[in-house]
Amino acid sequence: MKFSSTGNSLKNRVIQAGFWAVSFHGVARLLGFARTMIIARLLAPDDIGLFALATLALMFVETLSVTGFQATLIHRQGNIVHDLNVAWTVHMIRGFIRSGALFLIAPAIAIFFDEPAIKLLIQVIALATLFQGFTNIGVIYLKKELEFHKEFLFSVSKVIADLSVSIAAAIYFQSAWALIYGFVAGYAVQAVVSYRIHPFRPRFSLDFQVMRQLFRYGKWMNFAGITVYVGTYAASAIVGKMMNAHALGIYQLGHWIMQAALVEVAAAIGMVAFPAYSQIRDEQERLRQAFIKMAGFTITVIIPLAAIICLTATEFVNILLGEKWVEIINPLKLLVIAGGFHAVAITGRPVFLGLGQPNILFQMQSIQAITMVVLVYPLVYTWGITGAAWAMVGSGFTMLIFWGFRVRKILLLSLKDFFEISFPAVIATSSISTLLVISSLFPQYLYYSGYEVFCFIGILIASATIYLLVLRMIQPLFTVNQPFNAFHSIFISSTSSKKSKHKT
Repeated sequence: MKFSSTGNSLKNRVIQAGFWAVSFHGVARLLGFARTMIIARLLAPDDIGLFALATLALMFVETLSVTGFQATLIHRQGNIVHDLNVAWTVHMIRGFIRSGALFLIAPAIAIFFDEPAIKLLIQVIALATLFQGFTNIGVIYLKKELEFHKEFLFSVSKVIADLSVSIAAAIYFQSAWALIYGFVAGYAVQAVVSYRIHPFRPRFSLDFQVMRQLFRYGKWMNFAGITVYVGTYAASAIVGKMMNAHALGIYQLGHWIMQAALVEVAAAIGMVAFPAYSQIRDEQERLRQAFIKMAGFTITVIIPLAAIICLTATEFVNILLGEKWVEIINPLKLLVIAGGFHAVAITGRPVFLGLGQPNILFQMQSIQAITMVVLVYPLVYTWGITGAAWAMVGSGFTMLIFWGFRVRKILLLSLKDFFEISFPAVIATSSISTLLVISSLFPQYLYYSGYEVFCFIGILIASATIYLLVLRMIQPLFTVNQPFNAFHSIFISSTSSKKSKHKT
C-alpha cells in the first residue's frame, strides 16, 4: 500500500499546510488558554504543582526512550510502509516498558520530592503511555505529505478530550486528579482517532536491520530529547525539590503560558517547514529564501505576542487568573522573554532535520541544557521562582546565539538577511508598545469595575489591528520577507483551494 501526495505544487501545499497548522494551533491555543484560565480559577497552585511533579516523572521516562523515528520517517523518501510497521512495533513495545518503568519508580519519585500524593498520580499517568504506544503510526503521512487539515483533526481531538474531562473533573474533585484524568483521556481519544483519520493499518514486524537504520538517524533525536528535558524541565525539578508544590504551581503555570503562546506556535510553523525543507534540501538558494520567509513569518508572530504578554502581565493576571496568582507576574515576564528566545531558535530545527543533520540540533539543545544546569541551582537558591525564570532566559539566549551562527553558516546568510528576517516584526511591534505601556500605567482609567475583561480584550484587538496595519505599510521595504503577504497567502489561497474542490 502506498500513500502519495497529490499533484499540487510544493508552494501551494505548503500554503495550505500553513493554513491548517496556523488554524489548528490557533484553535488549540484558544482551547488550551480557556482550559488554563478555568483550571487556574478552580484549582489552587498546590494542585497544579502536584500535577507538574507527576508529569516531570513521565517526561523523564519518555525522554530516555525517545526513538526519533518520526523525524527519520518524514525525512526518508520513497515507500516507507515496511519501515512504519517496524517503527510501530518498537513504539508498542516501548509503551509497555515505559509504562512499567513509570509505575515502578513512582514511589521513589514521591520520596525524592517529599510529596507522597504524587505516587498514585504517576501510576495512573502510566496508562497514557500505553495509549501512545498503540497510536497508528500512519499519521506520519499527514505531516510527510503536508495534509495538515487531517493533522488538525487528529491533534485537536486530544485537546478537546483533555479540556472536557479536566474541567468537568476540576469542578467535581477540586484537586490535581482533574488534570490527571484529562491527560489520560486526551491520549486515549487521540489513539482511537488515529485509526479513523488515516487508512494505514500497522502490523507487528521485528526487522533488526531496519531498526538499526532508523536508530542511526533517530539516535540524535534521542540525545536531543535528553538535552531538551534538562533545558526545559530542570528548573521545574529544582523548584519542586528546593521549594514546594505551591511554588512549583506558580512557576509551572507561567511556563505553560509561555509554551502555549510562543514555543508551540513556533513549533507548529516548523512542523510545516520540516517536510518542505526535506524536499528542497539540494537547492541551496531556494532553501535560503524559504528559510528567510518561514523564519520571518515565525518571528512576525512571536515578537508581538511576547510584547503584549510582557507589557500587560499585571492586568492579565489580575483580570483573568485572580488574586491567588499574583506571585506569577514577574516570573511570567521573564519566562515570556525566554520563550521568545526559544521560539526564534526553534526555526533552525526544521533546517537541521531537513538537511539530515540532527546532530546540529543536539548541539544546540546541549548548549541550552548546559547553561540551565550551570544557572538554575544558584539562581533558584537566591531568588526562588524568579531565579528559575532567569535561568530560562539565560539558557534561551545561549540557544539563540548558537542558532544565529549555525543557520548563517549552513544557509550562507548575510547580516542583511537577518535584518530582513527580524525587522518587520521589530518595527511593527514598536508601534504598539506605546499603547500597551499607557494601558499598564493608567489601569484606573481603562479597566473599570465590572468591565475589566472587555476593556482588556479591546486593548488586545486595538494592538493587533495597529500591528497589522504597520506591517502592511512597511513590507515593501523588504524584498524576500513580506509577512503580511504570507498571512494573506495562507488564508486566501487555502480558501480558494477549498472553493475549487467544492466546485469540482
